[in-house]
Amino acid sequence: MESSLATQTSTQRDAPESFRYWVMRFVPNVLRGEFINVGVIVGGQDEWSIRAVDRANSRNILGVDLTECRAWVDELREEVEATQRLDIPGTVGAISRSRMERLSVFYNNTVQLVDGGPVAIDSADHGAEMLYDLLVATPEHEPQQRRKTQMNQGLEAVLDSWRARSPNRSFIRRPVVTVGRTSQRFDFSIAASSVALSQTWSFGGSDRQSANRLVKDIRSWSLAVHKMRSNGGLLSAGRDSKAPLEINRDIAIGVLVERPQHAILRDVYAEAQETWAELGIREFRDSQAYRVPEVLVPA
Repeated sequence: MESSLATQTSTQRDAPESFRYWVMRFVPNVLRGEFINVGVIVGGQDEWSIRAVDRANSRNILGVDLTECRAWVDELREEVEATQRLDIPGTVGAISRSRMERLSVFYNNTVQLVDGGPVAIDSADHGAEMLYDLLVATPEHEPQQRRKTQMNQGLEAVLDSWRARSPNRSFIRRPVVTVGRTSQRFDFSIAASSVALSQTWSFGGSDRQSANRLVKDIRSWSLAVHKMRSNGGLLSAGRDSKAPLEINRDIAIGVLVERPQHAILRDVYAEAQETWAELGIREFRDSQAYRVPEVLVPA
């Protein structure tokens, strides 16, 4: 399965910009050579994503104890996710293709990183979600990330339809906002008579780990927005960027939200709502994706 995926290449990207994927393997018994896929990492230039088994589950579908590889999975998750964070002192460095190549050589025993080759996908998040489903032999998924991907796909369909109705409308997936020496990636930028930014959040988890991770991600993202509200910033399209666009500190920002169903996420959601209100961010429920462009960039 991996070899067939590796042969897929995108006709829209040059070789240096194509996405590649790596499979994270755990080998319980090196002598027997049996292994379990525990995650995937997908990346290309400055866009990276990871999907891996959830720490809340100690065994995979085959009954193999995954405790021994938990720290390794967490370290890789932290390093990949650092590519989407602000440059806060003390955080780990961002991942890169050369870094992954070195790690593939280093991790080649009980834990392994296997280069699967190039893959034709629209985004790192989409590719990680797809490859996780195909290659990781566990029943555990990350519901927040899965739901976020689905919500963004739905919003993109809305934006496609919205854009088709006027030549002056446009949107960009995964734009980067730079403020000084720090940067933050958003899910979408939307442009018509003005420019706006959109971010998607799912509060669909049901465990403490999901809550802790979401708190960390929202606080990091909110810090970036706070800096932007104070100083404005530069908006670019990441690796496909031409000249960056200067944006004002009062730029319209919206969040598309799946509200929590479990008590453990309700406090996280309440804290996020307070922060969004302070930062002048407009909230939309997941069923209101159709309203996002019309409200954020009205004609």
